[in-house]
Amino acid sequence: MSNQFSGQFLTDTLRNYGFEILKMNDIGKLKLAPDSIWGYIHENFGPDYYSVRKPIFNNTYDKAYLVIGYICGPYCGHIISYILEKVNNRWIIKETLGFSVS
Repeated sequence: MSNQFSGQFLTDTLRNYGFEILKMNDIGKLKLAPDSIWGYIHENFGPDYYSVRKPIFNNTYDKAYLVIGYICGPYCGHIISYILEKVNNRWIIKETLGFSVS
């Protein structure tokens, strides 16, 4: 199996499984004041959400850096980052790099 990567993070696949995808670029287009963003998300999508950043791959696409956040309010949440490694065609967590809570 090749380690090639298309370079695109296909969020439409997640929608097929019932996930609501909100891209930060779309929020920026709304021209909301910074203190209004949380209210907009809360009213339109629910009381909390997860944030998944696009993974950063090494040059052979068998290791990745991934950041996942859980946001439960304007000053509530946590973020965790991982180093993942592709072993036998499956991604495993190799190391947890950081964790922060607010």
